[in-house]
Amino acid sequence: MLHDSKLPKSFWVDAMQTAAYITARSPASGLHGKTPYEILFKRRTKGKGSFTPKGAQKP
Repeated sequence: MLHDSKLPKSFWVDAMQTAAYITARSPASGLHGKTPYEILFKRRTKGKGSFTPKGAQKP
């Protein structure tokens, strides 16, 4: 998808970091509804409202 977008490679780092961040904070069925972050750090993540599009401000 990044390759097809024809964006400069300088954007790829941000895209990969964002994908890893979201993946680590998304519940997984194999972890009984917990997130990988919760399993690794033994604490809950912020609520679902903690995701904000890049460049957007929270109300």
